[in-house]
Parts: sequence; structure tokens; C-alpha cells
Amino acid sequence: MTEDEALELASTAKAATALTRFAAVDEATRRKLSKPVNALWKAYWRAEFSLAAKTPAPPNIRDHDALRIAMLATGTPSELKPYGFHSLPREIDLVEVMRALRPSWLDRYVADLIEGSAYLVWQVAPLWREGLCTRPETDHLILGYYAHGGGARLAAEEPRFASHDVWRFFEVEGGGDLSLAAVDKYTQPEHQWATVLLDMSRAGTLDRSRVLDASLDALERDFGQFRAGWYSRFHTALDPSLEEMTERSARYLRLVSSPIPPTVSFVLKALKVLEKAGRLEADDVLAEIGPALQARQKSTVTGAMQILASVVKRAPDRASEVARLAATALISEAADVQARALDLIERLNAVQDPELQVILAAHLDAVAPSLRPRLAAMVGAALREPAEPLPSAAAQGATAIQIEPVQTVDDAITLFLEVLENCRDPFTVERAVDGIARFGVEALASDKLSPVAKRCRQLLERPGDVELRTALAATGVAWVEGKTIDDTMAGRVPKGCHDGISRDGFTWVFARRNQDVLAGLRAGLSGPLLSLPSDTSGRVHPADLVERLAAYSGASIPRRDLALALMRLSSEGRQAALDRLEGTSEPERAFAFALGAAVTPESDAALWVAAWAARSPDAADPDIVRLVGAPVAGGGTPTALSLNVTTRSSTPYIWPVIDVEVTPPSTDANEKFASSLFHLKSEYSYLHANPCGHSFEDIAWSSTVWPGHMEPFFAVAVLALDTDQKLTDHHCRAFLEPFFRPDPPTGPLALATLGYYLASADRSVTDLAVDAISGLVEEGRIPPDAFAAQLWPFLAIGALPLGRWLRAFRDLAALSGIHAAFVRAVMTGLLRFDPEEPPRELGAMLELLFELHVETGARLDDPAVRAFLQQIRSGGKAGRFAKKLLSLGDVEAASS
Repeated sequence: MTEDEALELASTAKAATALTRFAAVDEATRRKLSKPVNALWKAYWRAEFSLAAKTPAPPNIRDHDALRIAMLATGTPSELKPYGFHSLPREIDLVEVMRALRPSWLDRYVADLIEGSAYLVWQVAPLWREGLCTRPETDHLILGYYAHGGGARLAAEEPRFASHDVWRFFEVEGGGDLSLAAVDKYTQPEHQWATVLLDMSRAGTLDRSRVLDASLDALERDFGQFRAGWYSRFHTALDPSLEEMTERSARYLRLVSSPIPPTVSFVLKALKVLEKAGRLEADDVLAEIGPALQARQKSTVTGAMQILASVVKRAPDRASEVARLAATALISEAADVQARALDLIERLNAVQDPELQVILAAHLDAVAPSLRPRLAAMVGAALREPAEPLPSAAAQGATAIQIEPVQTVDDAITLFLEVLENCRDPFTVERAVDGIARFGVEALASDKLSPVAKRCRQLLERPGDVELRTALAATGVAWVEGKTIDDTMAGRVPKGCHDGISRDGFTWVFARRNQDVLAGLRAGLSGPLLSLPSDTSGRVHPADLVERLAAYSGASIPRRDLALALMRLSSEGRQAALDRLEGTSEPERAFAFALGAAVTPESDAALWVAAWAARSPDAADPDIVRLVGAPVAGGGTPTALSLNVTTRSSTPYIWPVIDVEVTPPSTDANEKFASSLFHLKSEYSYLHANPCGHSFEDIAWSSTVWPGHMEPFFAVAVLALDTDQKLTDHHCRAFLEPFFRPDPPTGPLALATLGYYLASADRSVTDLAVDAISGLVEEGRIPPDAFAAQLWPFLAIGALPLGRWLRAFRDLAALSGIHAAFVRAVMTGLLRFDPEEPPRELGAMLELLFELHVETGARLDDPAVRAFLQQIRSGGKAGRFAKKLLSLGDVEAASS
């Protein structure tokens, strides 16, 4: 067979004909035909599946299965592996194909296929059942079972299931959608794998004792919590008898040290049954129970203490040892758990044990404030009197660090290459663009830009990247090739993706500004970046801008660059800068207007809107409005922002609906006016337009656009967060970056953002919000009543778990006495719930509030709060701590 004949079969023949012809040729000869067949396949692949913007026309293929058979006949596993299931014929039986071709590499090909996708296991299983290949004994084979429902059918079809494969179910964890837990969760009970295995165990097909042991084996492997849950539930469903449990008591005890909380809860239930039946040895329990006493889950700790209490009844001589173990439970964050531990210790009458005294004394400052007098009495320690912590002089916040421009062309190139890889710091990004502005012409005259060109072109071919990085890459290519960014982006954007840079976002402002810089380079001009922040506050000092403009004397001033510089203009030193400014051109007169001069706006609307945004964004300017052409929020017209928090529901679920009403309404995207772009998000849900971007990098840069007027930025921030979303690198953390810069914002929406972000399920977001609030409290910038007022709308709707806020409040209060007093005041201001419909976690909230009052030695004198507490008629924790709070006129009595 010649190469031309092979190509003709692949492109014009029917699949059956191609199979017959290729099967008639030995494998070695077929292999020599691989080059043209592979080239034809790649041409077909690029045309059908490539994401590149420009692709050639697809080759004319009569029967795609004929082309696949040609590839299978001439290729090797390494050549076929990148294409996975696409290399498998669709209409012709795979067994028929492989029986005819008999490739020597079939074992490896099958292993590669199921390694690439476990969903292919049962598509290729007939090959080993027919004896055409060896069955791959890998984890991917077991994942193939997980990938399919209808477990009984697969168990019946695969000869080695009951003797071999089923036991691997307890060894192969899986992940994502491919695990027993994930599959059974979305499968009808009668078709779940748990049901199949239970039925086989009851029928005697599977050895029951081995199944019980195997389920515990799986739990000892410390699989992920979600996946481990399947095995504990399965073990419970087996309903082991008391004798079967007794045989495995040592294994249950070992599992107490599991890092998976639900596994520990599962074994504690089993241990309670065994302890009640007298089947546990005291030595074994005391040797293994310790980790459960230090768990975060209250039920786990209290369950372990119940077992200890039972053990000591049977072995009273072990009271001191039990008491020492119980004392380790004082590490719990829950005051009622600590109280139960002290109760048990006191009942054991072992307080005088020297080792116990050391343990108790070590926990004196860690227990809840209301329990400290009790614990102090047990160890004979003096308890200092609580004092109201009052902030002294405000702590100094972040110090502004001067941003120094790069000094050489080599430094400029190196820094630009660095930000291509890591553009998370917006100030470093701006230094890199400043380096281009200063040394771009010199770099073009050298031979040093090839690494920049190569890397930027690679990045532009990568779909779904950070928009800021895409804009940087486009800037780099345009710099090297002497083009505009528009021309650079044309034809480079992958198919199926947006245009790489959103036109209604701040990354486009970034790109437009850079395009101005590049225009100067093409004209042979070098100069400083006008909008480079002077320091890490993000602001441009007026004196610096005067000096930078002087560098463009006699040359065209980059207007978009100047507009961004005006948006960043510091309020300090304006008059001195105005005195030095000549004002001979429209850009300079716009700068003068921003500084406060009595100047009439001229023709460049974008420039004059930026000047207005720097000068007086809270005051209407009719001249600017006429220049814009209509009243536009942020375009000469001051904007009123109003936070609205409501809910929507679909029984039994309820979701928060966050909206920021913008007056006047803003619905038109106009990238010329950076001050109006912030308001576009308010017209959409979080699934749609977001002018600040959807990555940490994009948002962090957006936070530097208008540093002197941050409320519009935080209007975007409160809309961007999905409180139930957990991410590896949560982009919304970038909305909190301004709080860690000099002169952090404290407007209503800034505080609302902090309060809302405390309710995030993602701890990285919550912890960063706690850190931000901590700094503001230390600096004396955040009044408790103002913060409570902005936080209240989110609590009032009842759609978000109050427990998330309480956890954050505990973390914040634990930092210092000042923070504890702040949290106490905020929580007091939040007690505005309807007594007839209180939140579910009200008891936990009142408990924390009570502990904070005791810790700070404060009285509860607020009449409205006392009236609310008096209306709480329910029992339980809420009623108990309402009474304790009301008794805080006598702190000592309340503590007892």
C-alpha cells in the first residue's frame, strides 16, 4: 500500500472498506504510512476542534470513521493519546476493528484511554472480554465503575467484579464526580452502589465480615470528608451486631484520631453502644479517646466526655486520669463545652491532682470569661478585675511607600517580563508600563525585545486568561511590532472566547491608556507615565504631575494617560501645583480645573470628566454635563448610591438579593468616562457585567482607578461576592486591598462590604475582612454604631447563616481588649430582631455577647436592647442568655 492509497482510503472510502484494506497489510508496513495519515488527521483536528482564531478549511473526509481506522492502523499509542475518545470509531464496532487490525500495542492504548477518561472503561471492556488485550488493573478501571450508574448490571457483566474489583472500591477514593459518594448522591436508591453491595452481602455473594472490615479500612485511609462519608454510612447500613462491633472495638477506637470529623462522630456512636454494653476496656478507651476531646465539633467533645463519665463509673480508680483528659476539652471555643468539662472534673473530686492543676491553670485565660472565676477558684489563682478597654491614641496605619520608576532599559524589560507572569500587584504593573513609556524607544533600537515578543505572543494565544495579563501581552506585542493594541488583538483571540478585554471594564481603560503611551513611542517620544501613582496610596501627587507634564513640553500630551492621572490626583498640595502650572494647552487647563482653577471646560469630554472627578465629584457641573451630552452618573452629575438588601425564595430555599440603586440610573457603557464605569454593575446580577473584572489581578488594578472616591468601587464589591462560593484563589479578596493601604476608606458601602464579606463561606475572604476591620479598629477609624448600621440589612433578611458572622466576631474579639469592646458594641447594636421571629442562632449570638460583656466588664444599659431581651420568652440557650444579659447590672451574679 502506498501513501497515496492510504490517504485515499482515509478520506474517500467507507469505514468498512478502509478496515478491510488496512487489515490486509501487516503492522510494520502500515506503520510506514503514518506520516501522511497523521498529517491528514491533524488537519481535520485543527479545523474541527482548535480554539485558534484562524484555522484552515477542514479536509474533505467522506467517512470520519475511515479516517479514525486509518489512524488506528498506522499510529502508535503515543500518537493517539492526545486525542482520547476522538480516536475511537463511532459507527463500526471497536472489537471488529481491533480483531481485524491486531495492533501489538493494544494493551497500552486501552490503558491510555481509560487513564484519560474513566467513562471509556465500559466502551473498551469488550476488548479484554474477547481476549484481544489484557485488562488494565489500575485505579482508573475502578473509577470506570464509579462513572456509571446501574451498578447491578456492571457487577453482573464483569467476571472479576465479586472476586476482585469490589474490594478495590474500598481502596480507590476517586475524586470530583468520580467517587462512590458523588455517584450515589445523584442516583436513585435502588441503583446506588451502596444498595448493590448491601444486596450482595445479604445474599452471601460478598463475605459480610470482609465487607465490614473493608469499610473500616477505607475510613482508616483518611479519604476526603465528602467521600469518607460514603463508607461510614455504608458501614452503618450493614447494621453490625453487638458481637461484630465488639470484634472491631480496637478499630473504632483507633479511628477516634481520624482527621475527618464525621468519621469521628460515626465511631463515637459505635463506642457509646459498646461502652453501654460493657464491651470496652478502660485502658483502651483512655489511651485513644484524647483526640475527640480536642475536636472543634461540640457534639464530638460532649460525646467523648459521656464515654469518659461511663468509664470512670466502672473504673473509679482512674478518676484522676479521666479528669486530666477532660481538662483538655477546655481548648474548645464553646463555653457550654468548657462548662461540661469543668462539671465532669468537679464530679470526679480530683481537682487537687498536681498534674491536673497544671493543665487547668494553663487554660485560665483561654476559657470563656464567665467561667474564669470558677476555674480560678479550682486552681487557687487570683483573677484580675475586668476593665473596659478604651482605645488610647489611634494606632498608625499603613505608611505610604514612594513608588520609584525604573532607571535603565534593562530594568524596564526585566520588570515587564516579570509582570507578564505575576500581575497581582497593581503598583508593580504601573511601574512596568512607566518603564515602557520611559525606555520603550531605546528598547526598540536594541536587540533585547525578542523574549518580550515571544512571551507576549504565547499569552495572547491562551484562552480564558486574566484580562489584565491579556492587555499587558497585547501591549507588549504592539510595542515590539509598532502597532496599535486594536490591530494586535484583531485575529488573535481564540474561537469561542470573548474578545480578550471587556470594553465595559477597567482593563479596557488600562489598555486605552497604554495605547496612548505606544502612540508616543511610534512617534519617537519618551517620557514618564503621567498616571503612575506617586506612592502606595494609589494617588498621584499634584507636584509630581506638574513635573511629568513638563517632560512633554512641545509634544503631544497623552490624554488618556492624563485622564487616569487626574482620577488618581491627591487632594494635598493642589494650590502649590496650580501656582506652578502654565496652562497653555487644553490638557494643562483641564489639570488646572482639577486643581480648583476657574476654567471653562473645552472639547475633550473624557479629559474634563476626569478633571471634574478629581475636583468635585459630589457637586453637579452643568458645563461638564453639556460636554458629555446628557446627565450621566459620574459624568459631571454626582451619583447617589443606595444599598438595598432583599431576598428571593423557592421553597424551601432562600437567597439574598443585593442591589445598589444608582441615581441617576446608568445603563450605557462608555469607556471614555472611568468615573461612570463603576455604576454599570448595578444594572446586572453578579453573573453579568462587572467593570472591575473577574480575577484578583483585574480587580486589584481597578481599585487604583479612583482612590480618592472609593464608594463606587465598593458598590461593585457588594454585588460581586457569592457568599456560598469557595475558591482556591478567591478573586473577591482583591476588593479588600484598599483597606490595607494608607488612608483606608470608611464610607457606608466600604463598611457594608466588610460586613457582608464576613459572611463568606470562603475562609480566605472572611479572614481578610477580619484583618481589615482589625486595622480600622486599631486606628480608630470605624465607629461601632456606623459599622452595625451597615451590617444590619444583611442580618435582617435572615437569608445568610448568622453563625458565619459569629465565627468572624469571635476571631476579631480575640485579638485584643479594644477589639473585644468593638465587637461587643457592634453586636449590641445588632439586637434589633423581631422577638416573635428571631434568627435560629440567636442563642449563640447572645452567649457570645454575654461573654464579651463579662470580659470587658461592661454593663448592658441600652434601653432598646434590654426591651428586646425582655421579650424573649423561649427557653433554651436564647432564653438563658437573655436573662444573663439582663442581669449584667451585677456582673458577679451573672457570672455565677
